[in-house]
Amino acid sequence: MQYVKSAEVFSEGQYEATAVIRLTERMEVLSSAPLNGGHNVTDALFIMQVPHDFHDPDYIRLLESRRAKYGLPKDAVGFMTAAEVKYVFSTAEATYGDVAVYVAATAGVTNCVEAGAELDHWAEREARSQAIYKRLIAGTINVIAVVPRPLTTAAKVNLLMPLVEAKALAMRDLGYHETGTTSDAAAVVSPVGELRERFAGTGVPMGIAVARGVREVVAACIRKRGEAPEVGDALAQLVGAGITADGFWECASALGLEDSLRACFAS
Repeated sequence: MQYVKSAEVFSEGQYEATAVIRLTERMEVLSSAPLNGGHNVTDALFIMQVPHDFHDPDYIRLLESRRAKYGLPKDAVGFMTAAEVKYVFSTAEATYGDVAVYVAATAGVTNCVEAGAELDHWAEREARSQAIYKRLIAGTINVIAVVPRPLTTAAKVNLLMPLVEAKALAMRDLGYHETGTTSDAAAVVSPVGELRERFAGTGVPMGIAVARGVREVVAACIRKRGEAPEVGDALAQLVGAGITADGFWECASALGLEDSLRACFAS
């Protein structure tokens, strides 16, 4: 992609790593990143890996230290994740129409949730997290999308919609009903310029290209870590897809099965 100079992963000892994306020029970034989030202009972004049990309240100091270690500018946008960066960091280029975009991500879904659901059952969540932790899998989905055209502020927010929706679709593709994790973050990166696109949602080439790229890389990250939801038995999967036992019997009985067989059929 013309605006991405390099994307590298640097090892930090035996397990941890940092992914660094350098741009060919200073670009505008709208993000929810912990370091230099919000509106920013920079030519570098990075994703820093932290331990699975990370709880340091002075995380900005750690991000600044990692930024300085790699000689990145003070305005570099920094993300954090407990997912193992050297394994899960994934990138892709996607094109739709005359728009080519670049997408990078890290993803793990230990702490996945369904948006809007109450955060309860902590004992069960902790047990699941510990089981996944033993397999070196951790949480947070970070997504960075680099696009080739200047955007208005409204268009940047507009572009976050297909980005987030595609992240949820990637999880659905793998069998999750959850839509993300409790610590997800995203960035939209666009050139500085006078002639700005006003729309970048799911109905225009830029939004379509970003959605396709995000869907690809988020799924790739999760597959690399060997994560999969608990799918349950066949009937549970049908119910999850909106097909009830009564509806399934209605279809089967239309083929000639007698009512006397219904109890055996359901079991």
